[in-house]
Amino acid sequence: MQAVAIRLEDAELAALSGQRPELWQLYIVLRTLMDYHSGFVGHTRRISWRALQEALYIEPGQGLEGTGTPTKAKVRRLAEGLERAGLVRNRSALKQLIFFLPLAITDQSAPNKPGTNPAQTRHTHPGTSDSSNDAVCGPDPPITRQVPISKGTVKAGTPPVSGIRKEKTVLTHMSRDGPFSASDGGVGPTPAPSAPDARPDGPVAVRADVVQPIFAYWQQVMAKPKAKLDAKRRSAIAARLKDGYTPAELQRAIDGCRASAWHQGRNDRGRAFDDIALICRDAVHVEQFLALAADQHAEQAALEAFLNPDPGPLEGEFHVVRSRP
Repeated sequence: MQAVAIRLEDAELAALSGQRPELWQLYIVLRTLMDYHSGFVGHTRRISWRALQEALYIEPGQGLEGTGTPTKAKVRRLAEGLERAGLVRNRSALKQLIFFLPLAITDQSAPNKPGTNPAQTRHTHPGTSDSSNDAVCGPDPPITRQVPISKGTVKAGTPPVSGIRKEKTVLTHMSRDGPFSASDGGVGPTPAPSAPDARPDGPVAVRADVVQPIFAYWQQVMAKPKAKLDAKRRSAIAARLKDGYTPAELQRAIDGCRASAWHQGRNDRGRAFDDIALICRDAVHVEQFLALAADQHAEQAALEAFLNPDPGPLEGEFHVVRSRP
């Protein structure tokens, strides 16, 4: 078994803050299995609930609780907890278990070759990388958190005596196979820097201009001017944009939710289920609200056709009936 070093970004650490240790453990397992080209887990190199159960095994010990192998139901609940925190998205299809990690930054510089371990291409100590690797890979993304090991009052950016800058890393004992390429798994190619969805500076910086208009449209349609664009809502909208939905499609999904009487509060609970985080929770919800919007459009078209009939000439046989004086 070879060790795998992963680096958690600021957005991931913020979402994990305050979560239970079991959620941290499952997320770290998924991060070690993530493909750095696309951010997916289980797309080509398949995973299963049983494999995740075994990965979450805790050695029994005196005074320890919750040891051993967790049940499948518990692992499912943990995955749902990560999804509620905005850390993962369940993209399972048929019998294939797939997760997407929206907050993890993909490594576009990792070689896309079968059998190559991406963990070996990601330097745990960027200060020790040679010049040739820097020319190919470029510097680390600026959003990455550099955490020195020592707790002294050393000035930020000053390397220790050894000359090696140490980062906060998480080591696991799990082995990894080579990454799957975008062409193998049906995942679209990485967008060009000029494309609207390109992410040269990380997801937070580039998504701000794209997410805000969609959120503002939702505020207007749902009459919620005081609603805030928090991390959960931003993450949900950004994840659907990364899935390939256009801003216009997400706006139509918002219209579909607005047209649904059930989601506007006419249900057995008497509550409105119209939050943008719910509309953009996953692709299934977006498609559901798009279908509602299409139904509303069809009904509106039928009503307009009834109220404004075609003024063209009438065709058919007509009989004139004259009344007797």
